[in-house]
Amino acid sequence: MGWLQKPQQTFAVAQLLNIKSEYNISEACYDRLMSVIKTMLPEGEKLPNNLYKTKKQLAKLGLGYEKIDACVNNCMLYYKENKDKQQCLVCGHPRYKPRKPEKVLRYLPLIPRLQRLYASNYTCEHMTWHANNLCEEGSMAHPSHGDAWKHFDRTHPSFASDARNVRLGLCTDGFSPFGNSSTPYSCWPVIITVYNLPPWMCMQEPFMFLNMVIPGPKSPGKNIDVFLRPLIDELKILWTSGVQTYDVCNKQNFSMRAALLWTISDFPAHAMLSGWSTHGWLACPYCMDMTKSFNLRYGRKASWFDCHRQFLPLDHPYRKQAYKFHKGRIENDQPPIRLSGEEVCQRVEGLPDITFGKPPGGTQPIHGFGQTHNWVKKCIFWELPYWHTNLIRHNLDVMHIEKNVFDNIFNTVMDVKDKTKDNIKTRKDLELYCSRHEMHLFEGTNGKVYKPKTSYTLSKTQKKEVCSWAKSLKLPDGYFASIARCVNEDECKFYGMKSHDCHVFMQRLLPIAFRDLFPKTIWEALTELSMFFRDICSTVLRVEHMEQLEKNIVEILCKFEKIFPPGFFDSMEHLPIHLAYEAKVGGPVQYRWMYPFERQHILSTVLWNLDIIRDRDFPQWLLAHIQHTQNEVDDVIRKLANGPSRRVSCYKGYFVNGFKFHTVEYGQSKATTNYGVCVLGSTYSECEVDYYGLLEEVVELEYYGLGMPLHYLSATEAEEVNSVEFEALRHAMDSYPTRIGDEEHDEEEEFEEIESEEDSQD
Repeated sequence: MGWLQKPQQTFAVAQLLNIKSEYNISEACYDRLMSVIKTMLPEGEKLPNNLYKTKKQLAKLGLGYEKIDACVNNCMLYYKENKDKQQCLVCGHPRYKPRKPEKVLRYLPLIPRLQRLYASNYTCEHMTWHANNLCEEGSMAHPSHGDAWKHFDRTHPSFASDARNVRLGLCTDGFSPFGNSSTPYSCWPVIITVYNLPPWMCMQEPFMFLNMVIPGPKSPGKNIDVFLRPLIDELKILWTSGVQTYDVCNKQNFSMRAALLWTISDFPAHAMLSGWSTHGWLACPYCMDMTKSFNLRYGRKASWFDCHRQFLPLDHPYRKQAYKFHKGRIENDQPPIRLSGEEVCQRVEGLPDITFGKPPGGTQPIHGFGQTHNWVKKCIFWELPYWHTNLIRHNLDVMHIEKNVFDNIFNTVMDVKDKTKDNIKTRKDLELYCSRHEMHLFEGTNGKVYKPKTSYTLSKTQKKEVCSWAKSLKLPDGYFASIARCVNEDECKFYGMKSHDCHVFMQRLLPIAFRDLFPKTIWEALTELSMFFRDICSTVLRVEHMEQLEKNIVEILCKFEKIFPPGFFDSMEHLPIHLAYEAKVGGPVQYRWMYPFERQHILSTVLWNLDIIRDRDFPQWLLAHIQHTQNEVDDVIRKLANGPSRRVSCYKGYFVNGFKFHTVEYGQSKATTNYGVCVLGSTYSECEVDYYGLLEEVVELEYYGLGMPLHYLSATEAEEVNSVEFEALRHAMDSYPTRIGDEEHDEEEEFEEIESEEDSQD
């Protein structure tokens, strides 16, 4: 067989190809590298000498992909019965350029990838985890604990009877492989994730399968259904008849079936996948045509202002406040009905068939679009026999919603030019819809128009204080990007904050940054919204807590409507009202948001701790046990049972489980702070008390050759954090050592001059 035996040769080739992919090595570099490696090997070696032969050798392992030609206008695929066609059946465009196709879809079949999960001992034993690891009643730590999963099992008992059947999720989003340095080009990867796996494996990169790459250069839009056809065909097979798969754990074949639970995408892609347009005043996919949103006269955009009082209890005092919200309106209506999958299915069944791509006569919208409905198509997922039984079909992405809400709030309170929601058009609309005379534009004696300052925007001195505070902020390594690099103190602006930066700022820093700068009512509303997103993003959810959050978010949004103008409330400010419901039904958002797919590497980690020894007599029992001559005890256990030495070693820092800790004395002079510690209370009940402290000393005990580090903390007891009670929030925020000072602020002008009408329209 030459220098390497066949299994070793295959392993070596696979490792080399993996290195090429991991480090993004070019084909020319790979070929050159192989030629150098081959010169170092003895005669008779069989390694391929270039990338083409490497892929050819590994093709027998089933790791290849299919190339499916597509029309350049996204009208059709040259697939199955149309694979031999030479021109598009819709627009008539030729299939080929000279010598190559106009557009090619790269498709990686799903069935072989699912079968390989049962061919490996490592993954096979975990594929039934969801059926054997039930959570405490009312708690959700995995999608299998949510009502959507349980409802699907009750509706399809034959599918649920075999725990080896696979539950899937689908995600897609635009991706620019060439960045911004060349001609804009966007392709759309479609990724399939497996939900059978336990939390420490689910949503990890090895188990998120790239299913296809939809070619660009632009977004496919509603034509994405054309490219999803091969996947839908596979999903139909996996549901109806299943595929014979070998189970390596049970040493037998079985008929593997699979079902798609939901899709995951940002809001624009939500429209592409669902068929319900997310533009205009009918953008909400839950409220649909029952919404109370409207188009602003001057802003000329859809507003969801005063659309949330209808979700309040009928006896809530906000319903009767005619001049705190939309002037002259008392709210007596019930909230819009949330349609079931069967009801939505009945609606889409009545939609006419549309022609994808660019038909000769052009694409005509469905009658009534933008007036009575927002349907642009009947999406291809309705072809799946079980799709109408899913409680959640298309998830609202918490990641993008949270970022957009944060951007709108932050840019408005910081009064960022061209990004604030409080502009001249907003003030004109406010005069039409609200009774807030102190915020109306007015004309001065010199004939110029002025915009009064408001309580929700910061003065220049306050903005500088926020920037200085953020510039000097110290956080643990890896917890947050260096926010100091995003701050421009001279212009009082923040630049380049990514989704995860906004995620941390929204949930952890927003209440602290504005605590002493706003009136109590405004700070309370901001803090409650921050706590809402923090609670909704918990790794373990409780059903009754989500039900409470579903009520709380309504009142929080109503508080915002009493503070901010109508132009502030776009669709992103409305969508949080539906997030608690999705969390209650679908389970933790970590399995249903875009972070894992966009590879932002969130550093919030679930620590799976060892069992806690509660019996105080255990040390004495262990010592007596090892001293019994008939008991065979490991030498390490014997050393631990005999207790530590009286001599100790002291250190300035300690690294454990990817976390870095420094003592206060050592870490105070550094740019980041790694000496703050939170320790959970020992009661582990609803009223448990957490302790926040500073790391004073790190000591290593010696157990006759075994090192055991200990931490000495100066800790203080913290109040239990409650997302509803204002005072509890205040105490929780007081526990942070870094905050804005209480010094007096300079008095500034209470209104802003507007130079001209033309400037205001820019």
